[in-house]
Amino acid sequence: MNSQDKPGNFVTLLQTAKVEILGNGSQKVMARLLFDSGSQKSFVRCDLKQALKLKTIRKEKLLIYTFSKRQPEERIYEVVALKINSQFPPYQSINIEALASDEITGADIYANINPRLIQSILPASCLISDSYEKTNHRIQILLGADYLYNAMSGEARKIQKNLYLQPTLFGDTLIGQIFDPEDMKQMCALHVSSNAIQNDLKSLWEIDSFLMPNESPEMKPSDTLCNFGKELTITNNRYECPLQWKSPKMRETLGNNFEVAKMRFANLEKRFKHDESLFDRYNAVMKEQIQAGIIEMCSDECFIGYVMPHREVL
Repeated sequence: MNSQDKPGNFVTLLQTAKVEILGNGSQKVMARLLFDSGSQKSFVRCDLKQALKLKTIRKEKLLIYTFSKRQPEERIYEVVALKINSQFPPYQSINIEALASDEITGADIYANINPRLIQSILPASCLISDSYEKTNHRIQILLGADYLYNAMSGEARKIQKNLYLQPTLFGDTLIGQIFDPEDMKQMCALHVSSNAIQNDLKSLWEIDSFLMPNESPEMKPSDTLCNFGKELTITNNRYECPLQWKSPKMRETLGNNFEVAKMRFANLEKRFKHDESLFDRYNAVMKEQIQAGIIEMCSDECFIGYVMPHREVL
């Protein structure tokens, strides 16, 4: 399979243009415009409206349908009038009315596009409407179907398999897919990173990851099983078996965790003071287990051993 046929190696270009916006008086601002035939109305960002001191000429109530939503959302927008000029001679322009919105799109639509890749495929006489550079200029104007075709100045021309050049009053615009070899390299890097994570997850469950090798110089698994059988005794009709230490030294180095268990039980007592019903149920379970011989009272003598901390589970 040819790598250029893989969908992941293509970047989709939207139809955009850099334009000059004129407001009331002498105010003018360079802005990025998005052509969108899927929108019935044209929109302008509120910050651009304020910068140009555009006056509200009326208000309109719209029903906004968004993706995956069956029910529309009702919104009221201020309507402003503005003039859009081309940055290329003969500096053609159109006058439009647009709805003021706080945001058109929060996405940086050209974050992953290399401008030099765009320049390499353009015809020599092309006046490209957008630089496709990563700038702070987000989409500030959306030219909807109400004015979009007033800005078209010629027929679209196919320059690649899935890429078209569309002349407009504001310059030549690109729309469609373009092959990006750098995108393929990024995908390979991500694939390698993913494999590394999978290997780490696999090794996490290996016995060696828990410092428990299959062969230990001090004690083998077969020795542990033999000791378990030998040390199992019956005392007062109960089975008893000591803890299985990995090495004899661990028993002395482990020490006594009685104070840790005591501290946790002190925290349990605090919860009992705030919930008497919890204490009554806990106390009843403890008495029942003592009578059944499941647990027994511990002596006050300090010893080297392991005291199991516990929480109430009722």
